[in-house]
Amino acid sequence: MNGLDRPSPAELAKAGAQVSWQVLPGWRELLLGPHGLRLAEWLNSGRAQIVKHGLRRTVYRVDLPERSVFLKHYRCPDLADAGRHLLRGSASRREYRKAIELARRQVPTIRPVAVGELHRSGLVADNFLITEAIPNAQSLHVYASETLPALPPDQQHRLQRKLARALARLCAAAHEAGVFHDDFHGGNVLVRLDTCHGQAGDPRLPELYLVDLPGIRFSGPLNWRRSRQSLTMLSSDWGDKVSRSQRWLFWCTYLAERSGQLVRDRRAGARHLARLTRDYACRLMRGRAKRALRTNRDFYCLHTLAGRGHAVAQVAPPDLVRLLEDPERPLREAVEALAPRPQASATVRTELPVSGQPMAVVYECWRQRAWWHALVRPLGRSRALAAWHHGHALLERGIGTPRPLAACLSRASARQSRAFLVSEWVDGAVTLEQLLERAAQPGGQLAPAHARRLARALGALFGRLHAWRIVLDELSSADLLVVEQAEVTEVWVLNTLAVRFVRKLAPAEQLRQLARLLQDIGSRVPVTRSQCRRFLQEYRRELGESRAQERLWWKQIRNAEV
Repeated sequence: MNGLDRPSPAELAKAGAQVSWQVLPGWRELLLGPHGLRLAEWLNSGRAQIVKHGLRRTVYRVDLPERSVFLKHYRCPDLADAGRHLLRGSASRREYRKAIELARRQVPTIRPVAVGELHRSGLVADNFLITEAIPNAQSLHVYASETLPALPPDQQHRLQRKLARALARLCAAAHEAGVFHDDFHGGNVLVRLDTCHGQAGDPRLPELYLVDLPGIRFSGPLNWRRSRQSLTMLSSDWGDKVSRSQRWLFWCTYLAERSGQLVRDRRAGARHLARLTRDYACRLMRGRAKRALRTNRDFYCLHTLAGRGHAVAQVAPPDLVRLLEDPERPLREAVEALAPRPQASATVRTELPVSGQPMAVVYECWRQRAWWHALVRPLGRSRALAAWHHGHALLERGIGTPRPLAACLSRASARQSRAFLVSEWVDGAVTLEQLLERAAQPGGQLAPAHARRLARALGALFGRLHAWRIVLDELSSADLLVVEQAEVTEVWVLNTLAVRFVRKLAPAEQLRQLARLLQDIGSRVPVTRSQCRRFLQEYRRELGESRAQERLWWKQIRNAEV
């Protein structure tokens, strides 16, 4: 619930007879009763469920016998918010008007059925918007990541191509109609599941709808600069879930649907759009990764007399308080002592409660080793907090690493300052260094199939790292974790303190990283050309480069100075 309480009965009472309503014919008896909106009645009967809740807005889904609706309750927590309504109207009124205008411009969207406003001293305070639910629909983001992968491979391929064409037509229709969405991503596009036909020979395309309308802006047909901004936002969220050929199909369909010539060279325009998309995604992710340092739906920050702690929502606050009060207890109750990561004082495997159940975790401790550390500590971030931030930043970008669960900073004396990090324990995982040392022993050689999977996993990891402009300082095989699960090999980043985020990654630095990795592995086990080729194939796919780049990379890597 975003760390906030649920709406109180007093708030629900505001949705009563004091609210002035504008309702479509045929909906008044269904939505309004003798005391106004039937929200309290729906909540008591279980027909209304909270979908989203925040300081200024709560969204309900209401499943009525006749049909389903969505109710948005906008609140005005201060006088300034209410004063803005004098200049631009309430949030519900603006979204209502934009939905009507989108329908007039023939862009598929939600259908508003009622809007209500509570007036106080001539100002609009709480306001409400009710829209008819699109039947059997889910967001494009959920459909592409959860529903589509569960289908047979042949249907997946056909539906992915159909989705690319349908999404391109929706974008082209919106841009041609002068519609610009300033938060355009897969979560704000709905897919009707009953229109997703994956049978061979069926030409019908899925029906898509544009939702979440407060950020909509209207104008004449969008020029290339404005259209490019919208496509960049969408591609940064949706483009990573489809193949390169499907992105090309989307691009060609979009250009064919737009009137006039937006770009002279389709391929050059696609390459330019891909560069802008990656730049935008990197900027967006830098801000999103800071969520781990704040209190929100997924994380929280706790300040006590004993110190400061950060934790994921699954860790109960009382457990974090106990950890802050006695941070040495997990070290005393350790199940196994582990090799500490660089600059850590101690690393152990122990058990801590997570989601009410004991979970195997890795507990790391950093102690202050010199008096001058106390002087420079206010100028920088502790290693535990840096590892916490970097770990969640990697996970946000889809890069594997043991999930940090909590970070604790004690308020001890300057001489005895300590920091602790709690991370998930990964069963059966070994570092790449351990795996290579085992393979170098007589009779311990890797099986050919295992070596191929490992080469592809390494290529996918470094391709994703470099695509997100991430560098591993002082790269070594001890910083990488090999995870084997059901004949699937993945390589994760183990030492998140070695992670460095850069705004621009020079090609020479990319080649140095790859050459250093090849040298580190080649010093322990022989590396074949076929394994290098598989590595570079996955590396290229993650970066979105052409096949012609592989041979050039191979020559440059062999000549690169480590």
